[in-house]
Amino acid sequence: MGLNSIVGVLLFFGVLQGAEREHKDIESQVKAIKSLSYSDPAAALSKARNLQVEKNDVSSNLKVLNLIADLYCDDFQFEKAQRFYRRGILLADSTGHTAAKFEAMCDLADVLSDIGAYDSAITVFQKVLLEADISAFPLVRIKAFMRLGDILKFNDNVDLGYSYYLKARDILLTLGKDYLLEHENYALAEIYLLQKNYSWALDYLEKSIAIAKTNESGRDLGYLYSRMGNIYESLDIHDRAHIYFDSALVMFKKTGYRKGIANTERKLGKTFRRKKLYDSARVYFIQALGTMKSMDNKRHMSMIYRQLSIVERKRGQLEAALHYALQSIEMAEETTNLETYYQASREVAEVYQSTGDYKTAYEYEKRLAETKRQQLSSIFDQQLGDMEAYIELEKNLLHKKQEFDQLELLFRKRSVYLMAVIIGLLGLFIVFAYRQYVKDIARMRKIELQNEAITQKNQQIANHMSEFKKFAYVSSHDLKGPLRGISNISEWLKNDYAKQLDPKGTELFELLKSRVHKMEYVLNGVVAYFKIDSDYVKPVDLDVKKTIERIQGSMILNKTCYVQVNEPIFNLNVDRHQFNQVMFNLIDNGCRHNEKPFVKIEVGFTRRNYAWHLYVKDNGEGIEEKHYDKIFEMFQALSNSQDEGHTGMGLAIVKKIVESWNCEIIVESELGQGSIFYIQLHESMLIQPNDIDYSPRSRAV
Repeated sequence: MGLNSIVGVLLFFGVLQGAEREHKDIESQVKAIKSLSYSDPAAALSKARNLQVEKNDVSSNLKVLNLIADLYCDDFQFEKAQRFYRRGILLADSTGHTAAKFEAMCDLADVLSDIGAYDSAITVFQKVLLEADISAFPLVRIKAFMRLGDILKFNDNVDLGYSYYLKARDILLTLGKDYLLEHENYALAEIYLLQKNYSWALDYLEKSIAIAKTNESGRDLGYLYSRMGNIYESLDIHDRAHIYFDSALVMFKKTGYRKGIANTERKLGKTFRRKKLYDSARVYFIQALGTMKSMDNKRHMSMIYRQLSIVERKRGQLEAALHYALQSIEMAEETTNLETYYQASREVAEVYQSTGDYKTAYEYEKRLAETKRQQLSSIFDQQLGDMEAYIELEKNLLHKKQEFDQLELLFRKRSVYLMAVIIGLLGLFIVFAYRQYVKDIARMRKIELQNEAITQKNQQIANHMSEFKKFAYVSSHDLKGPLRGISNISEWLKNDYAKQLDPKGTELFELLKSRVHKMEYVLNGVVAYFKIDSDYVKPVDLDVKKTIERIQGSMILNKTCYVQVNEPIFNLNVDRHQFNQVMFNLIDNGCRHNEKPFVKIEVGFTRRNYAWHLYVKDNGEGIEEKHYDKIFEMFQALSNSQDEGHTGMGLAIVKKIVESWNCEIIVESELGQGSIFYIQLHESMLIQPNDIDYSPRSRAV
């Protein structure tokens, strides 16, 4: 191996090690931010949003997007969490990171479930099951089946939820890996719990807890302790339930999981109420209510208000009980959940009966009867529809299996005949293959000669292009000296012979000076055009709004032009000098080629064809479609402007810079209505939205 080869190998491994170090550094930062989120969620979120990741490091970008989404979710900012999960899904899908895509889809579905959008959550999980192959992504399918079972069970569709738990268990049993035992035991515990076989359910949950302790899974331990508490609570063993709920609360507080804290406080309040320790119950209910209000979880708020009403009624505080009961039914009406509304109505009726207002109590009893009828009808219709869909799916699977068995039998019958034909064809193939081999050798030699010729031709083109660039630089430099001389001489002649010149002569001198200046602009444009590929490019986090404002302030025109920045506005990861050139030329183009008395330029971002575009829109005369390509060529202009600053180079420079970003610029226009220039941006170029002020702003240029 030669010295150059050794150096090349060392450099290659050096690059790999550098990339690995950077990836590990991002992982360590993500881990540190997650730890910080337990004590200071706001600081953790700020650090996460300011993480610097190379745009080509897709894996690290996905980790950061998922981290930010998780932190927003923990802070109950569910809309923002959804936005970052969806960005992660798009990035993973476009770059082939399938596992990360499924993980983000499951997290998105969990958020939708948390905010009560159960139909949307079910749709996302079903899409995961449709796309995730069981041989490649068994854990993804297990999680989807388990969460679908949880959602359906929570919405009183126990039978279908039970079937999804069974599907998850079947996959788990086929894997047989130790680290899956915790999930397998949890699935079995849920199945036995639905069957009301509490002893077996408790046994499997105890096994899950032992494994979770070994894995140091804090949040999982909290969930498992909470499930144990639920079972003991349903068995009226309140002291044991109290112990497990306390353990769950400790785990959730340790990990900073506020939703788990709120739910556990609600369950502790219910346990204390059943133990007739009403003061303690009231404290826990009020603490849980504060968190649920911040989550805007109407169903849980209704449940807590109802529990507070029961506590106050038991304490003899009927006025406070009625207040909480009415609050409960108000929240229940907003949820459209019949079971929640039924329970709230029952409590209101109980309170009115306790106060002696039997007439009002009777009215609520009538509501109870009607709600119960609607509830049973709704549950029956839903279960009937789900079961019909499930039966139809099973029928289709059985039909497919029968078709497969028939095809397999037919294949076996024909395989004997095919074998004989294959043996005969194999002999013929060997003969023809040898002949084809000889022809291929000759063809490959011909292709090699053609490739050598193409390589030489490409090298010649590259040499010619390099020489042409050098010629452009030298020519522009050599021409600028004589041009300045002509400009100076014309100025001297004008000053020395001003008294001898008539108005026509003075006008000709001004025209000469203008033409010299225009030639200087043209030469500067040529140099700028050919320097684009050779410029040192340094992408930075660029504030687009402030950049446009600086460009507005630097432009000097002979007419008034208004530039309006539309929301939303993003920060971009681009070279500052190149971006200034692009925006200056596009805005300048829209102002110069506009003869209307009111000239308006709009700048902003828009979503087109699943990608973000930066656009510059003007209200000028417009461009005919046949000229769309011509305007981006050097020295091309549709108008015969005498403006010395008008060189025909501006849009050519814009196109070359945009193409150096591996992006595309297009124009759409209608005569008399103006033009719009769109620059398609890569997702990795978008940093994050700024704080947006939606009031329109304009500025005169």
